[in-house]
Amino acid sequence: MAEEDPCALVLEEEYDRPLHIGAIFILMGVSLLGTATPWLLTRMGYSHKDSIIMPCGKLFGAGVIIATGLVHMLGPSMEAFSNTDCLPAVFSDYEAFSGMIAVLAIMTTHLLQLLAREHAEHNQKNANSKKALLPQSNGNGNHGHSESEEGHSHSLLLASEKRITTFALEFGVATHSVIIGIALGVARENFKELLIALSFHQFFEGLALMTVVMEAEFSHVMYRIMFMLFYVTTTPLGIAIGVGINDSYNENGRSALLVNGSLDAISAGILIYDGLCNIIQPHFMSSGYRDRSVWVKVAQVVCMWTGAGIMSFIGKYA
Repeated sequence: MAEEDPCALVLEEEYDRPLHIGAIFILMGVSLLGTATPWLLTRMGYSHKDSIIMPCGKLFGAGVIIATGLVHMLGPSMEAFSNTDCLPAVFSDYEAFSGMIAVLAIMTTHLLQLLAREHAEHNQKNANSKKALLPQSNGNGNHGHSESEEGHSHSLLLASEKRITTFALEFGVATHSVIIGIALGVARENFKELLIALSFHQFFEGLALMTVVMEAEFSHVMYRIMFMLFYVTTTPLGIAIGVGINDSYNENGRSALLVNGSLDAISAGILIYDGLCNIIQPHFMSSGYRDRSVWVKVAQVVCMWTGAGIMSFIGKYA
């Protein structure tokens, strides 16, 4: 007979299965709306370089992502690992497991992105080397490489890097979306508050993600559709898993504390890296920020701070 977990709580709160199932479709709709908004704005002409709507929306979403990682993911992870009476003794001896796991997630995400970039550069260099073996004319009857060809190769590398960044962002977002979906699927207390917070988060995270996808300028529209569908289905998938395991899940059980604490910390690390390195830093180094007027720059910064501030405030309730 399995040993009873002394830390497991008696589940007194009633589990509303129909509402949890409804949450699958609510978050699917909100996620679809968030990812579709940049696409619709582009079709309506608001993606023009002088428009402030797209960059502000992206930066607002970036602020939401950073606050989600630090407030809604890292905080609960630290809380889970602080329950030392229900965890192995090592958690009493070392109290920074959440931070350590988040750092590991940041470093791993960076390494994967770095390897992907190196692979893309290696492939481009091989393509250039093969092209160099072919006789080429510079227009004067002489053979050689033109500056335009070198510029073209450089632009290909930049485009490839944008796409790698987009894939890395999608991977990080999808990973944490499944995790928060499971958390919502098994939630009993404060379920409605958590659903509202996640709806807000999913919309603006989807807006930021799809804006980055649009900027990557993929050659085929199917890539955009693929990113959209992947994002729209990951959180509902997590909720469905949570609904399926809710009868055997106890949030204060030893296993649940270890799994939730670890997954929340991993998500925090991925979101912090993605928000800072794949959205915020590239944007503020781009012409979309540097070539704008002072007031437009201020507006963009305010949008980012507002997104982070609102999502941090929501942390008081969910």
